Amino acid sequence: MRRPGPGQGGVVRGVLFDMDGTLTRASLDFDAIRAEMGISEGTILEYLEAAPEEERRRGFSILERHEEEAARTSELNPGVTEALAGLAARAIKTALITRNSRRSTDATCAMHGMSFDAAVTRDEAAPKPSAEPLLLGAGLLGIPPVELLIVGDHRYDLEAGREAGVRSVLFLTDASRRFLPLADYSVERLAEVVDLVDRLNGPGCCVAHSARRGR
Repeated sequence: MRRPGPGQGGVVRGVLFDMDGTLTRASLDFDAIRAEMGISEGTILEYLEAAPEEERRRGFSILERHEEEAARTSELNPGVTEALAGLAARAIKTALITRNSRRSTDATCAMHGMSFDAAVTRDEAAPKPSAEPLLLGAGLLGIPPVELLIVGDHRYDLEAGREAGVRSVLFLTDASRRFLPLADYSVERLAEVVDLVDRLNGPGCCVAHSARRGR
């Protein structure tokens, strides 16, 4: 599916958010996790999916333990509360799209009092950079991909957006700036997502009316 260019997607009726490194400060030590699993390099989830069953079970047990500890000690990035409140005030639906497990995702949301209209974890769909979780999120929200944004800090978020036909917004950090050429838009503060939505929707745009009409 081809991705629309900036300004070509029409109104924005929903925003999909990555979790680790975007809504929450990046805290998982992937090098330590790989070392405990005995993996020298590469992405953990993709390695485990291809591993023999016994190694796969052991690896996911290690990964989930680290994720649950990260959830207990997680901190929100600045501007998260303002961004979610601003989108809610504009009747913009939100969804969480994460490579984490459902258990650690629910724990993180409960800890910080975050709520979304939908959430898709690796337990429900293939992880990003697959387009599958974004398309599932779009279906759960009842919004076509062309009327969504995906906000994330990694190339997987941007690549998944491209494949799903969802416009991408890179949350800029020292580590994420290298992915800027892959993004449709970028923000340095998460609260800027609300300003971006306002700009894309233009003056006088009534998203709430558009959402009701599409039901």
